[in-house]
Amino acid sequence: MDPNSPNTTHIADTTYLDDYAGWVSSIHTVEARALVAAIREAKDRDLRKALSTRLVQSRVNALLSIGYFYVAIRDRFGTSLLHARLNASVADARAALRKCSDTTTNGFWSFLHIPDPDTLRSHKIDAHVINQYVDSGAQRLANAPRIGQLARQDMLLSTMAAHRSNRVILSSPRSVSLIKTGQESELHGLSNTAFYLVDISTGQFADSSDLVAVASPTTPAVVEDIAEEIEFIDTEAAATATLVATVAKAGLLYVDSTPQNP
Repeated sequence: MDPNSPNTTHIADTTYLDDYAGWVSSIHTVEARALVAAIREAKDRDLRKALSTRLVQSRVNALLSIGYFYVAIRDRFGTSLLHARLNASVADARAALRKCSDTTTNGFWSFLHIPDPDTLRSHKIDAHVINQYVDSGAQRLANAPRIGQLARQDMLLSTMAAHRSNRVILSSPRSVSLIKTGQESELHGLSNTAFYLVDISTGQFADSSDLVAVASPTTPAVVEDIAEEIEFIDTEAAATATLVATVAKAGLLYVDSTPQNP
């Protein structure tokens, strides 16, 4: 089989979509649940810190993963979905997450550059499949703002510069306060919480405002919330993969018939 043939490309892309709709999109959720369980069981404060920072990083990874997936879908023309995913950068993923958060009522079809329902109807696709396609697109559109909100929460949208992925881990709010204000914080009760200090400048630290502190909490209820956020992201990724797989199975994966947003 010719690896460069359209048929081979289609098989590779549909296989990737099927895998992403299944076990691939559950990886971060499984990891998060294991980390939450470990945090609850850990007696050592430093161990809880370490596990908590891994949990927050898992949320970042889940967000970047769905961002990469959006890029792959949007940039599949002229190459393939799989090729576009392999060539996507962190900056590309952030840009896609920003675009996702700004998705309008034009629908998810325009955001992902996939055929709208009328195109599926014109190709005589089963009405039940089209109804599912419409419902899924509406749900993805409704969930897009939350994806954007979570991305902003983890500072993924603060800038498009590549250096933004760099973070420094500190031990407590007292350490963060000392760096940012020159004075130690009185929040001693939170000393079992790890923090990221994130550079949101252009790479040069002009003053303390160039740093953002991100907490990695160890409180059971809070870490459970983080795990639920990760599960939401993974579920959304799987549903998006299923949505695009519908297009692929209809033979329309490389058809872009939707109006582009400005």
